[in-house]
Amino acid sequence: KKKDSCDCAIIIILSHGGNGTIYAVDELALNVDEHIISVFDDHLIGKPKLFIIQACRGSQCNNRSIASLSNTRWSSDSITNENSRTNVDSGGYKTTMVPIRSDMAIWYSTVKDYVSWRSPDDGSIFIQTLITVFARTAWYYDLARMVTC
Repeated sequence: KKKDSCDCAIIIILSHGGNGTIYAVDELALNVDEHIISVFDDHLIGKPKLFIIQACRGSQCNNRSIASLSNTRWSSDSITNENSRTNVDSGGYKTTMVPIRSDMAIWYSTVKDYVSWRSPDDGSIFIQTLITVFARTAWYYDLARMVTC
């Protein structure tokens, strides 16, 4: 079986993180770009690759009070390109050039430099919301529309 015989890849990571890093089970920090995402740069070219990452991306707090969530205890997990293609004539063969990472979507639970909040009892609001939206709308919407929901 060929290594690129898949139609897509979905990678979901729930962990502790820092600025550009994810902590592995052995507590060693992995560089998200270098050790995880770049592994897919030369595989499944032109096929969708989705990364969903629930982890802190820094130590700054982004506190916002929401009345309906005021009784919930929250803690942190702290410790895109255009889809254009160009045809190139390579000695009688037409080659389709796909810009690196134009076939990837990378969804983080928080913005760069900030912690990612989660409830110790209920888990990540980001992951819970993705599950709820996917369960309710997957029959009607594509991924791009679902993530904006």
